[in-house]
Amino acid sequence: MSRNILTIDVGHSSVTINIYASDGRCAFSAEQQCPPVMEGDRAEQDPEQWRLAVAALIRRATSEEPKEAAAIDAIGLTGAMRSFVLVDKGNNPLGPAILFQDRRADAQFEHIQSEISAARLLSLTGQRLSPRSVPARLRWIAENEPDRLKETCCILAPKDFIRLYLTGQAATDPTDAAAFQLYSVRERKWHDALCTCASISPELLPEVRNSAEIAGRLSPVRAMTLGLRSGIPVVVGAGEDAAFLSSGVSAPNEASEHLAGSGSLRVMTERLIISPTGGLEAGPAPVANSHVIGGTVLTAGIAIDWFLRNCSAIPPDADMTAELSRLLREIAERKEISEALFFPHLAGATSPRWAPNSRGAFMGLSLSHTSTDIFAAVIEGIAYSLQDIAMGMESLGVEIERVCAMGRLGRQELLAGIRADVYNKPIRMYDEVDPACYSAMLIAATAVGTFSNPLEANRKLRKLLWEVEPNRESAERYRIGFAGYRAAVAELNKLWNPAAGR
Repeated sequence: MSRNILTIDVGHSSVTINIYASDGRCAFSAEQQCPPVMEGDRAEQDPEQWRLAVAALIRRATSEEPKEAAAIDAIGLTGAMRSFVLVDKGNNPLGPAILFQDRRADAQFEHIQSEISAARLLSLTGQRLSPRSVPARLRWIAENEPDRLKETCCILAPKDFIRLYLTGQAATDPTDAAAFQLYSVRERKWHDALCTCASISPELLPEVRNSAEIAGRLSPVRAMTLGLRSGIPVVVGAGEDAAFLSSGVSAPNEASEHLAGSGSLRVMTERLIISPTGGLEAGPAPVANSHVIGGTVLTAGIAIDWFLRNCSAIPPDADMTAELSRLLREIAERKEISEALFFPHLAGATSPRWAPNSRGAFMGLSLSHTSTDIFAAVIEGIAYSLQDIAMGMESLGVEIERVCAMGRLGRQELLAGIRADVYNKPIRMYDEVDPACYSAMLIAATAVGTFSNPLEANRKLRKLLWEVEPNRESAERYRIGFAGYRAAVAELNKLWNPAAGR
């Protein structure tokens, strides 16, 4: 990078800014809370809180690190996805932003489902529709607050609302456009039929531009308010799902794995690949001429926390991080896989099969099993569920050569050894970064010409901490164990999700 890059992450409940130096080092970081309003089925945020937080944080940076702030040559953006702000012709918000967690649109979701088939929706958007989807919530506004929609000039994702504040230019990128589910991922444009289902005109949606493009420049008025130089390029950016870039992936055949509360696996591809069942999400990648496919285990890391709190002999006031490390060392010393199976879908399953009614389960328990044995089954079950996603992608022609891990639990090297054996692929861990802001920096550095793409940026900026290779003997044992897991999942799906099990 030539000089510094400022990144802004507009989250549902907070705003974070980072300033990155030319070597990728974070020279300044600050966060400000913006608590959302959660009342009953409502989930809303005052967009003005986002603008105030951005202004306060940037002014803090210029005060505390004036040299770093003076060296800012580009601004990158990221933010929460599947939430939106209605904006009037004066670029002011029309009421609160409607967040992804909002649950008022059940009836509108049912109406949309009756008007367009699930198969066509999946083919157009690469994702399944849900009651919390943007089309359903926009339709709710059209039916319950029509005057608000009549005054609307543009509908923007959180990061795009902040870019409008900085530059006066309305735009979005393919990742946030796809998350709105009003965008054809095949044709790369807003889709009239989807907009009709949402009861809006396509004219209310912003221009879609590549993530690594300059969308506009910091306006003189805003520069004076913030204490920055006027005319700084402001990049289009990408939604928070682009954080998979921060795992360190540097080639299309590398999978990005995130393991924290949930667990996810994503791979970039040259062609668009849509799962025929909708069990894998597909859409545009924040890299030019690329797509991404992947899936999520909703309660991967949560299942570990749940077990430690409720099913182990660990005292409630114990240091859970230390206990987790101790148990992982005990499991690592074992030479065999667990005879029991654990299914980590404590809140339903969405990948690689859509089975929202699924629940967690243990299978194969006996009187001889100890707490450590059962914990081993939990760890293996999480690894099996991620491998199930990998196998689902590979069945569609996706090639995975290695896995780049990130996240609170992804950083556990002992845990990575088990997953490497289950995947039968090496797992890499790079130096720790702020996932969302770092990805925004990679995209911004590409936009201003420092790198050809974010993958090249990763190759040049990231430091490899460790790499775990699969053990041949253990990988074979886990191959057999995974076959049993998959067979059991098929049977359990018949119980929890009768239609999916057939």
